[in-house]
Amino acid sequence: MLRGMILFAVVSVVLIWLGGIGAYAGKEALGKFAPLVMIPVMVVPLIMAYVAHRFTGAVGNPFRGLVWGNTSWYFAAWLLGLLCGGVVVVIALGLKFAGWDMTMRDYIAFVVAQSEQSGGSIPESARGALSIGGWVTAFGAPTFGAWLGGAVGCLSTFPWFGWFYRRLLVYGRGVALWVLLILTALAGASAGLIENPQFGNTSIALRVAVMAFGSLAAVPAVLWIFLRTRSAVVPALAQASYSAALAASMPFLSDSNPVLAPPAGAVVGIGVLLVGMALWLWKDPGGKELAVAAVAYDGTPLTPEDVAGLKKSEGSSATPTAAQSTEAPPPSTP
Repeated sequence: MLRGMILFAVVSVVLIWLGGIGAYAGKEALGKFAPLVMIPVMVVPLIMAYVAHRFTGAVGNPFRGLVWGNTSWYFAAWLLGLLCGGVVVVIALGLKFAGWDMTMRDYIAFVVAQSEQSGGSIPESARGALSIGGWVTAFGAPTFGAWLGGAVGCLSTFPWFGWFYRRLLVYGRGVALWVLLILTALAGASAGLIENPQFGNTSIALRVAVMAFGSLAAVPAVLWIFLRTRSAVVPALAQASYSAALAASMPFLSDSNPVLAPPAGAVVGIGVLLVGMALWLWKDPGGKELAVAAVAYDGTPLTPEDVAGLKKSEGSSATPTAAQSTEAPPPSTP
């Protein structure tokens, strides 16, 4: 089990970083399409969860035992993400890190500047129509965008939480949290290698630091929702909704260029971190039964209690893992 976990973590982080390095190295040749290099990397953890699952000799669905969740959980996660994102925007405005402009002056200027950098141009007469795009973002991001983002986010929550974290739980919730924080920061930091117009002319080191902090800051909140709902889909939707609320506000922000760089950009990570801390202080999410200590021959995940019960009933020589010889008879359930 431990060998599979190490394989998953190391290969996933290394390949994610190789994708980031590839996007950075190809920025001159690929131009604005360089970030597209990272798209295939998004599925790396999902693939590695299956590979590591088979590497340990396990069979069946590696995410078995998770639930999709009921309808109320989805709407609650969607609304929670939008609410938290809206609060963060209000805080940023209150701290004077940004202004609010319904005419979208800065947004239009930003779009024009990006078009010119790409070799295009937008006639003066057509620039007024750019505000339509801003309104589409404002309404589309928190509605359609949040749900689409949640679906994409499942590529991350299923392997990292649904497979890796559940096996880390065997070592205790504290150890599991710290390991997940470190690995999430390492993986997320790679996104800082990619030039983002919302970061302006900030250095690579600052972008890497901001992306690393933003990635680990979201872990406590996402983890709480995962443990509370026993679902890898619901936390992905909550995280996407939070990002969607921030995206919906961007067309109206002014005097905040670059909006993702500190100090304005720091509020995004600090805000979601505070939400996560508040959730943990409010209520213990439980989730002890999600721990996976071994996998039975039919692919059923076994908790430490299950393993202890099987050892007690069959003797210490019986180890109910799928890594044993497939010719041996499957262990009986207590």
